[in-house]
Amino acid sequence: MAEPFLNHRLYRDPKNGKVFGVCAGIASSFGWETWAVRASVLAFGLMTAFGPVVIAYLVAFFVLDPKPSNEVSSSGRASRFSDRVAEAKSTFERKKEESESISYGEVSAKLNRLKKRVENLEAHVTSEQFTLEREFEKMKNDS
Repeated sequence: MAEPFLNHRLYRDPKNGKVFGVCAGIASSFGWETWAVRASVLAFGLMTAFGPVVIAYLVAFFVLDPKPSNEVSSSGRASRFSDRVAEAKSTFERKKEESESISYGEVSAKLNRLKKRVENLEAHVTSEQFTLEREFEKMKNDS
């Protein structure tokens, strides 16, 4: 029964992963859904205050090789530690750029909505109807 698991080799899957591809690689190796692996890691992290999860994730990142592509590698050997560090840096830079562009987009959208609200308020305050209603309100308060 455990024999199918013996034939599987664990890899990271950075192309389908969110951070370094550890959860995506585990899901791919065992034929599980990626979201289920991520959810179980998150649940375990919540139960243990994320300390062991972060350590295990980083260990898995450095220990597991990236999932091989269909092309044969020219060197044929596992990537070195310096390659892994460079990959980690590039991933963090890419995620940082993505978050900055998302933040700019969100801020831009909020400013456009705010601008539209101010324009509507300005149009209302400068309208004749507003002036008329304000005069009626004054007359009502004076009486």
